[in-house]
Amino acid sequence: RAVNDFRERMKDFHNGFAGNDERKIRSAAREAALQMQRGIEIAGPYADAVDEKFYSALPEDARKKIDAAAARPRSEIAQHILTRKQGDAPSLVDQIAAKYTLRHMRFGKKAAETDRVDGPEGDASFRSRTDLATALSRIKESYKGEELAGVVVVSDFRNNGPTSPDNEAHAIGVQGAPICPILTGSSRGTKDAAIISVGSPQSVFLGDRVRVKTEIKADGMRGKQLAVKLLREGAVIHEEKVSVPDNDFRTTLRFSHQPPEKGIFSYTVRIDPVEGELFPNNNEWSFDVAVSDDRTNVLLIDDRPRWEFRYLRNLFDSRDKSVHLQYVLLHPDTLQGAPALPEIPASASRKFGDSEATRLPSSPEEWRKFDVIILGDLPPAVLGEETWKTIRECVDERGAMLVIVAGPSHMPHAFTNETARSLIPVEYDSSTAEMMQGPEPAYRLMLTAEGRNSPIFTPTDSGVENARIWSEIPVMRWRHPIKGIRKGAEVLAWARPVPVDALGNPVESNDAEPALTGDMATALTRQRETEQRNALVVASQTGLGKVAMLNFDQTWRFRYGIGDTIHHKFWGQLMRWGAGENLAAGTEHVRLGTRRLNYEAGEKVRVMARLVDDAFRPVSDAEVGIAVYNKDGQVVLRKSLAFQAQSHGMYETEFESLTEPGAYRIELTGPKVDELLSKENVRTVEQKLTILAEGNPVELGEVSVNPELATKIASMTRGIVAKPDEAAKVLSLFGDATKEVDESKETKLWDNWMILALAVAAATAEWILRRKGGLV
Repeated sequence: RAVNDFRERMKDFHNGFAGNDERKIRSAAREAALQMQRGIEIAGPYADAVDEKFYSALPEDARKKIDAAAARPRSEIAQHILTRKQGDAPSLVDQIAAKYTLRHMRFGKKAAETDRVDGPEGDASFRSRTDLATALSRIKESYKGEELAGVVVVSDFRNNGPTSPDNEAHAIGVQGAPICPILTGSSRGTKDAAIISVGSPQSVFLGDRVRVKTEIKADGMRGKQLAVKLLREGAVIHEEKVSVPDNDFRTTLRFSHQPPEKGIFSYTVRIDPVEGELFPNNNEWSFDVAVSDDRTNVLLIDDRPRWEFRYLRNLFDSRDKSVHLQYVLLHPDTLQGAPALPEIPASASRKFGDSEATRLPSSPEEWRKFDVIILGDLPPAVLGEETWKTIRECVDERGAMLVIVAGPSHMPHAFTNETARSLIPVEYDSSTAEMMQGPEPAYRLMLTAEGRNSPIFTPTDSGVENARIWSEIPVMRWRHPIKGIRKGAEVLAWARPVPVDALGNPVESNDAEPALTGDMATALTRQRETEQRNALVVASQTGLGKVAMLNFDQTWRFRYGIGDTIHHKFWGQLMRWGAGENLAAGTEHVRLGTRRLNYEAGEKVRVMARLVDDAFRPVSDAEVGIAVYNKDGQVVLRKSLAFQAQSHGMYETEFESLTEPGAYRIELTGPKVDELLSKENVRTVEQKLTILAEGNPVELGEVSVNPELATKIASMTRGIVAKPDEAAKVLSLFGDATKEVDESKETKLWDNWMILALAVAAATAEWILRRKGGLV
């Protein structure tokens, strides 16, 4: 009745507006707003019934009441949805509890089971964000297999946790448990200006620009002008005026700034307060950026400027500022009459930006300065036995990464010397002929189980999204034929042949991986053999370093239709896998860093350090620690770091005991640290760390519902996006009701000492009683 009455008020409102009857407009609007204010049914969603032109015509006090109704706490709305009776029918929770064993969970930043729907909300930090992934992960871990019939999630589905809920939702769906979202809130936001998100780099390199992407919103503010500012260390360095054209306004702003020196600097994006906005505390977003010179030294060598070389050179030489590139092209394109380039040996000591060289490094010491060596389709005469031994030393002892990119002319089939073959992680037939034809006319890149879990092939945090990305890589045409892989190597990606028509075009087909059939062990063995024969990306650990073999020369095709995103991420993640993290603070031989610069109170902080000696060999046996100082200069924490086996001098530790918000300083300690720093005339290596009370106000950035995510989660698990009165539909998806199963178990007395002791005690007591009674 309340809903129908509300709709009648809206009709009156519409008719009054159409007839230009101001008295009727105000009367109907006032009644509608009052009904919302009283909370008859769920006020928030009904704000959608108010068309924008009607909403704009409302008196200011009526608009405030509607905004207040739409801004009711979502926990309150959720409780109302779950516990209100539906006519003569029981409430949703009562209907579920009548058929199933019902468990309640409240979630926000954290997730915790409660005894009842209207249980305590938890502390403020609990409510600082909506982390749907954490809640679903808790459910997945708590209830296995047939224990879980289904999940009902009452939320606005504005997930603002650190990771996507895709993986957890998919895992619950695989268990056969549908997830049924019930949306709470309004699709129209309240009167408010807010920063929705800020995209900024954790670190940049000296000479590069800090590029900030800011999404802002303005609801109910048509005709207003927003002042959006970028501040550095509290001083305004850029300001933009943004005019708001309508009441549901979203836009993206981009700022940039070039820091003049190394260090860690605080930035803030701020919207000046607007009169009458509901949440003024979501107008500011702060973040830190580290300005560093810890670049990865990369040596790229190829014979001719093939496509793979061109794209890699352009990526490392222009876009990726984390790389200090030196490239050598043996037979470059030349212009007739142009003078030849001077003799320039490749060296990591050259000025950043001077990347073109004409000769290989001049000495083993120069080779050892490179963190990553990429070898293209090179003729054997270029890399003799001595050069290969130097490369081997760089990998084994220095801890460098070697990347070998196959080519049709020489690599790897033309190399026969022992050192080369010991480094190349695939088995192949030696030949001096060109191999222009691959084993099949076309194939698709497929990931192995190891590849799906490898950091090289995880461009996002979502396993579902990663699977989609790699399934959309276009069909490829050439790869190098091999016989298998060397012992100790690991296949991360392999080639699955694709049929082609008479013209050589791929034939459209279902590209899903074929299911394993027959005996599972035999099927898995056959699959492994296929992956090894058709290997595309092979990785191996060699001494302290790593080797990656790309058995094809077409990673540039990862750019097809989407630009440089996946291509850049693939090579960036390959660099980090092989050469380690770029660390924000330190010197050439001692580095210190954390995964992030800002953490919330009580959150785990991962600290990393890297130590290398004068010859750039990793230091693996040092006593390394950290001291954490607060803003008053007092030590609040000391912790030892452990060496990471088979790494390039990396030490790590974690701590989570910083609960007091504020600015901290992490200092690296240890005798070997002091020794290495003294050679560089440096006293200490330290890094700034900021502990936030609750993080940036992401929870209040968007307060409207997100039906797209709700629909996606439901479809992944064969659930439905349900309405509050659709309990019957939800229950029909959950399957059979809870069953009590009697199970008989036989336990031998001697298998359980407690039962055995009780039996012996009973027998002894009986004997004593019988003896006292004269029965023995």
